[in-house]
Amino acid sequence: LFNSTFAFDGQGFKTYMLAPVPWQQVLLAHNLSFGLWILGQLLLGLGLTQCLVGGLSPSILLCSFLALIIFGVTYSLVGNWFSIYFPVRLVFGVQARQGTTSAALILAPVIGLGLNVLVLGPLLLIGLGSVVLHNPLILYGGLICATGLMILIYPAGLEAQDRVLQERQDLVLAALITQN
Repeated sequence: LFNSTFAFDGQGFKTYMLAPVPWQQVLLAHNLSFGLWILGQLLLGLGLTQCLVGGLSPSILLCSFLALIIFGVTYSLVGNWFSIYFPVRLVFGVQARQGTTSAALILAPVIGLGLNVLVLGPLLLIGLGSVVLHNPLILYGGLICATGLMILIYPAGLEAQDRVLQERQDLVLAALITQN
């Protein structure tokens, strides 16, 4: 769903077009539902780690949740852009590629990986600085600042996506309702 937030909506996309709800709220709802799914996976992973290995301190949990927000916002915004410019209709078990070039399908994970490195790079430097200087406050402060930045960027990104999706909604609909 990273590169096609509307993949399973198909005919339901028409409802979004007719509903008196701005695209910004639709995208937010899609991102939150995806975020809750990822949060569930994170909690399951952390719970299993605690049960099997132990040693998860509150600071590790805090860092995990801050990292979830940072990467969640990044992937949500990038995934929304891909959904707007390269919509892909999915049917359970089959991927329909009408209206999407194979280059777009190849570029999605490559760009996602590039953004991962771009976002992860400064966070790794913050973590490394924290270890080298033996000061965990550097890590906490860096993660809190990065999370705050993401929280500021997200609404502006959604506003821009709202405007573009209003212009491209007919193209997105056409790609989503095309039959195999």
